[in-house]
Amino acid sequence: AEPFDFVRQIASFQMLPKALHIPAAWFFLVVECAIGAALIIGYKLRWALIASAALTLVFMGALGYVKLKGIPVED
Repeated sequence: AEPFDFVRQIASFQMLPKALHIPAAWFFLVVECAIGAALIIGYKLRWALIASAALTLVFMGALGYVKLKGIPVED
C-alpha cells in the first residue's frame, strides 16, 4: 500500500477540510496503534476497551453518514 492511501480514504469521506486530511490520518494511525498496543499488553484494559469501542462507533458513524449522503467511499 502507498503511504497516502489512508489520506485518500479519509478525503473520500468528504467530512473534513482538505487541510485536515493528513493530520487526521496521522491522528487515527497513532490512536489505533496505541489502543491496539494497550489491548495486546493489557495496559489499562478497561480504558483501552472503551477507547476501542468509541473509535469503532466514530468509524461506524462516519460510514453511516457517507452512506446516507450517497458519497462513494474509496476502498
